[in-house]
Amino acid sequence: MYRHNDVVCISDAIHRGAGQIIPTMRRVLYGSMLTASPRLVEPIYLYEIQYPQVIADHIYSVLNRRQGYISEQRQIFGTSTYIAKAYLPVSESLGFTDDLCSNADSQVVARYVFHHWHILDEDPLDESTRIRQVVKNIRRRKGLKEDIPSTNDYLDKL
Repeated sequence: MYRHNDVVCISDAIHRGAGQIIPTMRRVLYGSMLTASPRLVEPIYLYEIQYPQVIADHIYSVLNRRQGYISEQRQIFGTSTYIAKAYLPVSESLGFTDDLCSNADSQVVARYVFHHWHILDEDPLDESTRIRQVVKNIRRRKGLKEDIPSTNDYLDKL
C-alpha cells in the first residue's frame, strides 16, 4: 500500500487529466519500489510423501538435491511405511515425483498443494547475486530490457 501525502497539481484543468496524472504516478510508484529494498518471492509447494522405511535415504537425497526439506514425519502404526510433509520450491518441482519413484519401484505416493510464498533474502539490484540473473531471465522472457531501471530514470526532469 502506498500513501502519498504531498501532491501539487497545476491549476489548469487541461493539465490535470488522466493522461498527465497516471504516467506521473506510475513513475512515482516504480521509483518507490526501487528505493524500498525490493525482494523476490518464491512459491512453495507442500508435498505429502508416503514411502517405505527402506528408501528413506533416497527420499532425503532427492529433497536435498532440489532445495526441499521435511517439516514433519510420522510412521503409519503397525507398518514400515512413513508419511512425510516436505516443502519444495515450485521451480524445483518439475520431475520431482519421477525422481522420487526412480529407485522405489512405485512404492512412493506423493501429493502436493501450493502452501506459501517465501521471501528470498538476496538483493535483486546487486549484480553479484544469483537472484539478479533470475530477474534478468524473467525480464528477457517478458520482452523487457534485461537491466533493472535505475532510480534516476524516475526522478523529475523539470
